[in-house]
Amino acid sequence: MNKNNLVLKSLSLLACLLLLTAGSVTFQDKLFISFLPYNILILFFIMGFIVMYSTTSKLIEKDYLYYLFILFIASLSIFYTEPTSEGLMKYFNLFVIVTLSLLLCSLINIEMQQLLRIIIFFYFLIFILTFIFKLDDGVLNRESNYLVFGPIVFGRMMSVGFLAVQFSDLKKIKIPLMICFLFGVFMSASKGPLVSLFIIECFIIIVLYRKHINIKIFFIFIFILLSLIYIYSDYLLYDTRIGSAIIEVSDIISNEREIVITETTPSVTIRLGMIVETLDLIYNYPFGVGIGNWPHITGLHWLEYPHNFILEVFSEIGLLLGVIFLVPYFVFLRSRIDFLFAVSFFYLLSSLASGDVLDSRFLLFYSLLSTFIYKKTIKEI
Repeated sequence: MNKNNLVLKSLSLLACLLLLTAGSVTFQDKLFISFLPYNILILFFIMGFIVMYSTTSKLIEKDYLYYLFILFIASLSIFYTEPTSEGLMKYFNLFVIVTLSLLLCSLINIEMQQLLRIIIFFYFLIFILTFIFKLDDGVLNRESNYLVFGPIVFGRMMSVGFLAVQFSDLKKIKIPLMICFLFGVFMSASKGPLVSLFIIECFIIIVLYRKHINIKIFFIFIFILLSLIYIYSDYLLYDTRIGSAIIEVSDIISNEREIVITETTPSVTIRLGMIVETLDLIYNYPFGVGIGNWPHITGLHWLEYPHNFILEVFSEIGLLLGVIFLVPYFVFLRSRIDFLFAVSFFYLLSSLASGDVLDSRFLLFYSLLSTFIYKKTIKEI
C-alpha cells in the first residue's frame, strides 16, 4: 500500500473516532440556538445530499440514504409535539456526527484490520494518558475525572479497545494489550460496561470458540468474572443498601410499594423507577411527549433522561415512529459475527442501563458500518 494512502486512511479513521468521541458539533452553552423544526428538516436533507454526491466509494452511497430516510421519517414527531431546544440539538448532533463519520469511512477503501489498529492506537493512547492523569488522586479512585470523560464512558472505550485487540491479527503484543484494556475497564469501576463485556465474551465463547477454547480465552473469561465479583463485593459485603434495595424492588414488583425517586435513592431503585415512570409515560402518551421533554413530564429534572435510550426514544417520539427510528440500530444483527457485530452488541447492552440518544451514536455508527461492509463483502464474493 502507498505510504501516502496509508497515512490518509489512518488520519481519516482517527478523525472519525475523534468526532464520535467529541459527541457534539455545536456549543450549546456558547451559541444562541433558535432552530425551528423546519430548519432541522432542511439540515437533514442537506446532509443527505452531501453523502449522496460526495461519496467516492460504493460503501454507503445508496444504503445510507435509505437509513437516512428512516431517521427523517422518525423526526416527523416534531410537527405534533413541542420539542425542547436541548432535545432537538441531541438528535441534530446524533445525525450530523454519524453522517460525517460514515462519510469519512466511505471516502477511503476501509480495511477491517486497519480499522482495528487505529481503534487500538486511539484507545490505548487514552488509557495511558488517563493512567498518568489519575496517578495523583489514585488510579482506582472513581471520584476523580478520567481525563475529560466520566467513568462509564471511559469503561466503554476500554471495552471497545479490548474487543478490537481480540479480533485483530496482532500476535506478540496481543495479550499485553488485552490486559491493559481489561485493567482500564477495571479502573472505571463501572458495572454497566463490565457486565456488557462479560455477556459479549460469553456470547463469543459460545458461538466462535466453543470447539477450541484455549488458555487465553479462559484467562479473559476468568478475569472479567473476578472483576465483576470484586466490584460488586463492596455492595454485597459492606453496603446494607443492596439488601434494602432488593426488598424494595420485590415490593414494587408485587405492587406493595410505590417508587419514590430522590437524589439519595439507591441506584438500583432509581433505574427501576425510571423504567416504571417511562413505561407509564409511554402508556399515557403513545405518540410521544416530544423530543427532550422526558424530564419535564416526569419531574425528574436531575436525571435528565431515562438512562435507557430505547425507552427514551419510545417515550419522546412515540411507539410507531420509535420503532421506525430504531431500525438502523439493529441492522448489525444480520451481518456476520466479527468485531463490528461484537462492538455493536456491546453498545446495545450498555445503552440499556446508561446513556441517552446522543450516546447511542456509537451503536448507530458501528451498526450501519457493519451492514455496509457485510453487503460489500457479499457483492465481492
